[in-house]
Amino acid sequence: PRPKRVRGAALRGKTFVALAATYVDAFNAGATPVVSSAWMAVVKAECDAAVDAGVAAHAAALLAVPDDAPEAAFAAARLEGCRACDGIVAAASNDAVLRSSVGDRPLLDARRRCDHDFAENLRRRRDRCRTA
Repeated sequence: PRPKRVRGAALRGKTFVALAATYVDAFNAGATPVVSSAWMAVVKAECDAAVDAGVAAHAAALLAVPDDAPEAAFAAARLEGCRACDGIVAAASNDAVLRSSVGDRPLLDARRRCDHDFAENLRRRRDRCRTA
């Protein structure tokens, strides 16, 4: 059997199962599934999961730095975390099918969230240093 395709690219098994599940959910609710809406729901779920995993990797890198470590160590952890985040999100969004639907948006969303988390962590870290 040939693999199922969307926009000319083969679907991964996980993506195909998620798409089928959205159809089944619509049928079970007594509705007629809308192909484009079902597809965008699958794409959004996969991209959101990749962004969440990437941001979690970034946060873990920041949390690994002891409070008494120099700020340069914290900045180095940020770089390591950003690389990990980029790798996770890029691997997910490089899937040809997803990429044709979302482009670079998941990677940009992840970077924005990582920048925000870094700024918040840095502010809290500096506040702790002032009160210590």
